[in-house]
Amino acid sequence: GGKKMKRVLGIVAGLMLAAGMVSAQTNVLSQNAVGYVKVTVAYNSLYLVTVPYLQIDGSGNTLENIFGDQLPDFSTVHLWNGAGYDSHLYLGGGAFTTPGVAIPQSAGLWIDTSTAPPGADVDVFILGEVPGSNNGSDTNTVTGLPGSGIELVGFPYPVTADLATAGLIGTLPDFTTIHQWTGGSYASALYLGGGAFTGPVVVAPGEGFWLDTTTALPGGAWDWTETKPYAYP
Repeated sequence: GGKKMKRVLGIVAGLMLAAGMVSAQTNVLSQNAVGYVKVTVAYNSLYLVTVPYLQIDGSGNTLENIFGDQLPDFSTVHLWNGAGYDSHLYLGGGAFTTPGVAIPQSAGLWIDTSTAPPGADVDVFILGEVPGSNNGSDTNTVTGLPGSGIELVGFPYPVTADLATAGLIGTLPDFTTIHQWTGGSYASALYLGGGAFTGPVVVAPGEGFWLDTTTALPGGAWDWTETKPYAYP
């Protein structure tokens, strides 16, 4: 509730101070910038998200350091492994059934509260250091995407992104389908080539989505590279 939100926002403020985002005396920005995405999580629901931030200390993202103790007790996080789900139950107190599970950059994941007891809505903050030039994130490449298969992904930078004009178009196989979760069903758009889709493919910061190449022309594995879409950091 309110205490948890204040605690998380306090963490954000503390990280900003630790990173020295802005100096009031000099008005000079430091190398580090911190941001967050808020997901309001209701009981018995599914949320398809991604983590577009890095850890400010340079360590990797894990379930524990991204979600902390914010999730409803006994909710589940599902990670796609290319053939099925690896599911991790949140036990409460910041602990998952499988400790130290890594969350790769550009990975999509589900927050599933159907396994949690009924309760009030909870605000979950996904926060961290903004990927930028200072942390080696001028570009981000996902390698080995399937030529005929499905992959659960997310845009690797914390911005609203139109996939029709993003770097993805440089290598996206023609007739791939993008599936976006709308809270109870999917909105799907087929890629016709040349940057044209059959429907909108705008993804919000922190939103996960499916790349479905089972509908594409036959082809081998491919890579997806995005360039940082902002000047700072």
